Amino acid sequence: MEEARIPGLQAALVRNGKVVWHKGFGIKNASSKARVTEDTMFEAASLTKPFFAYAVMMMVDEGLIDLDKPLHTFFTEQEIEKGLGHSLDAEGFKREWFEKITGRHILSHSGGLPHGERGEVFPIFFEPGTQWKYSADGYQLLQLAVEKLKGEKLDTIMQKYVLDPLGMEKSRMIWRKAYEETMASGHNVFSTPQAFRKRNEATAAASLYTTADEYAHFVCAVLNGEGLKRDTSKEMLTSFIDMNEEKSLGWSLGFGLQNDSNGKSFWQWGDYGIFRNYIIAYPEHKTAVVYLTNSSNGLSVCSEVVGRSIGGQALGNKHLNYRPYDSPFY
Repeated sequence: MEEARIPGLQAALVRNGKVVWHKGFGIKNASSKARVTEDTMFEAASLTKPFFAYAVMMMVDEGLIDLDKPLHTFFTEQEIEKGLGHSLDAEGFKREWFEKITGRHILSHSGGLPHGERGEVFPIFFEPGTQWKYSADGYQLLQLAVEKLKGEKLDTIMQKYVLDPLGMEKSRMIWRKAYEETMASGHNVFSTPQAFRKRNEATAAASLYTTADEYAHFVCAVLNGEGLKRDTSKEMLTSFIDMNEEKSLGWSLGFGLQNDSNGKSFWQWGDYGIFRNYIIAYPEHKTAVVYLTNSSNGLSVCSEVVGRSIGGQALGNKHLNYRPYDSPFY
């Protein structure tokens, strides 16, 4: 952490499908020097995505959602055009591709949707199901469909489907007043603490506030097939699109998938600038590590943390080109 200039880190280990250890290291804020504890809250960043995907799979079991139904059918044409900011027949807009996008494409990042990019028309980068492109916009679209189906906001939905059932008492999808005392401050690349980001609207892509311990309990639920039918649990961790030519990396419904010398695993990284995190789990061995940091430098130690804790390889982190802390270019 010192070499990588990471002020604070929190980690949890899973063995035999159970959380066996969790601990905080370093400081919450470089100015106040307040220590990170096991109860310190962190922004989960994109670790929120598989968290949301798990709830969606529960809705699949309920028969509420068909993952192969085109998402545009959940909305009126007026609702879609308002969201797009232009007509469905606007010149340059790939309407035929847009109308093929399903929930399965969204959860596996294979819908061709943007990740913040914008132009004169809403961009769709390829025919759904043919390639992969990471997309927070896609998760936002699926969130809108879920909220419309349930008639509730996402924070309420996630509370009922995941947070309460798994006993995640500290975690929330939106800001709580209590976080004023327990929240870690995010730090930029120069380790300068930043103001709290107090989100009052839940987003399926990145708004979860959590601890390594509580998120690890969610990982255990996935490892143990809790909350889902057997076939649905298996489907959630099935690869639907390859990430590389070697096919050692792919996307399932919510998580990245990996094949290495230790077997198959699922993983996800979180990167919201001043908070960077990682989780990797091996279903066959029911082992996992979750670590959260309050630093832009947080993923520079990913390979070290994964290798030293569970003996795995952070191939996803390497594929995404996060430089290690001991790199000459770091």
